[in-house]
Amino acid sequence: MISNQDHYLLKAIIQTINRANFGHHATNRSIPKAASALEVFVTNGNVDACYWLAILCWDGWGLPRNTQRALQLFHVAAKGGNRKAMHNLAVVYDNGLSVQTNRVKAFSFFLSAAQLGDKEAMHAIGDMFLSGEGTDYNPSKARYWFLRSAKLGVAKAMYDLARCYQKGVGTKQNTRLALQWYNQALDAGETKALTGLGYCYHKLISSPDVAKARWYYEQASELGHAHATYNLGVMAERGDGQLQLLPDAIFWYKRAASFGHEGAMLKLAKLSGEEF
Repeated sequence: MISNQDHYLLKAIIQTINRANFGHHATNRSIPKAASALEVFVTNGNVDACYWLAILCWDGWGLPRNTQRALQLFHVAAKGGNRKAMHNLAVVYDNGLSVQTNRVKAFSFFLSAAQLGDKEAMHAIGDMFLSGEGTDYNPSKARYWFLRSAKLGVAKAMYDLARCYQKGVGTKQNTRLALQWYNQALDAGETKALTGLGYCYHKLISSPDVAKARWYYEQASELGHAHATYNLGVMAERGDGQLQLLPDAIFWYKRAASFGHEGAMLKLAKLSGEEF
């Protein structure tokens, strides 16, 4: 059991590291002293100290970079219940950082972190259930974890949850909820939701609002979103809510192709005979 004095000392060490990291009231010269002080707590088995020393070892900040020792310390901290260490290990195994990629281990660590309230890990769990990587494919569980993460304010989870409702993945198709979560995702800064909102107004609502759909698609295109740009080409080619204008369609398809959209490249080859 850590004493009150040691608790406040450890808190001060962590504050020093954070202040140096964000450039407030400390310098990188403070970090070697912090690392040395953390070693004492690590020797005594303090979980939080293990996590923070692992961060310093991984980044080589204030001491020589040592990813293997960092991994050992992350494992100790994770075993002791530190959810940040669990999340970091999940990312390490998911991306093969200084270890062999192992998505089963990544899923296990993400799940442990999520169960302790890590909202980003909840989103990652949803992704893995939806892709079937590291665990069984289970769209209903994916939607469940997206919902938990979205309710905690994760914009990407809001977007993925909206897509589940749009497509009927892991739940019944529900345009109203798709619009609700796309709007929340957009408010939270996830600009991909612009394409989703455009699609809902273009294809899913009972009385399509093509003017609103085009507005959302155009906003997304301005930000470089390929599929929204492609959809603008489709609208121009078909004359959805406008005159059927092949030159406009070709303009949008060329723009979408410049963003890497393969469907737009095929459309260009068919409509204009030009090699893109």
